[in-house]
Amino acid sequence: MVCERSADLVKPYESGLFCRVVIFIVFISINFGVCECEGISPEKCLIWGLGLNPDRVLPVRYFYIQAVNSKGENLTLSPGKDTFKVKISSLDKKEHIRIHVPPPLDREDGSFLVRYRLYGTALNGLKIDVLHNDAPVAMSPYIMQGPCCNMH
Repeated sequence: MVCERSADLVKPYESGLFCRVVIFIVFISINFGVCECEGISPEKCLIWGLGLNPDRVLPVRYFYIQAVNSKGENLTLSPGKDTFKVKISSLDKKEHIRIHVPPPLDREDGSFLVRYRLYGTALNGLKIDVLHNDAPVAMSPYIMQGPCCNMH
């Protein structure tokens, strides 16, 4: 009798567990069935912001990247935090200037915030390379002519 009752207590648990697994699988397939990151089109992505203007002097300069798929549609989900790489350097190779460029900040909506700080003045200007899988993004490289000053 004791064995029968313990078996009866286990049966609803087993069927309940099975239902939970099925519901979980359905939930995952609905919400994450299509990966938007597969179709990023680097040349169709958008880049804008004050950090691309040499006349703006800010303590930390910034600009935005909007990920766009091959159909020309803005992504609305994060394609991943390592989607874009940004390299910033002085136009004059002989000029040494320290530039702090942290990885782009994933805003989890298909867009990224890029921040950078100059620790000196780039007299001839800056070159900003934005890359996705080593391919130039949008109109990259961006050339900022003239002196690009840091805020004192």
